Amino acid sequence: MARWSVAIMGHDKNNPDGRDEFRAQFGDIIAFKPEGHQWSEKERKLFLIVQVDGPTASQMAALAEPYYDAQKAGIQRKRRFALPEATMKNLGVDISKAKDTGVVYQPLESTYVWKEDFFDKMTSRNVAGTDGLNLIKDRA
Repeated sequence: MARWSVAIMGHDKNNPDGRDEFRAQFGDIIAFKPEGHQWSEKERKLFLIVQVDGPTASQMAALAEPYYDAQKAGIQRKRRFALPEATMKNLGVDISKAKDTGVVYQPLESTYVWKEDFFDKMTSRNVAGTDGLNLIKDRA
C-alpha cells in the first residue's frame, strides 16, 4: 500500500486577474510526494502537510490535477479536490493558526487521512472509495 505526503493549501491565495476559479483556496491539494519527503521551511509555512494512506501514484496524480472540460476547451478550475475545513477542524486544526503564513504550524504532519476524506468541488461530494483511477471523469 502506497503512502504519500501531501501539501494542502494553508490559506486563501488571491488571483491577480480576479478569477476565483484559478486561485488556490484553503484546503486545496497542491502537491504530493512519497512518504518521508522533507518539505522546505517555506512550504511548511504556506501549506499544511498531511499523510495519505492507500492511493496509487495515478490516483494521487488525479487528485492533484485541475478540472478539465473538453467542451469548454481547457481548465475550468485550477484545483478540483480539497481537504474540507470541517474535516481539518475535526482533526484538531486551529484554522487561524493554519492560515498564518508567518509561522510553521503543522498539526497534521503525522496524521493519516484516506482519499475519501477529500472533497470534489465539481461534483460536490467526497471522493468515493470506488472512484479508483476514474476520479476525473470529464477529462477528454
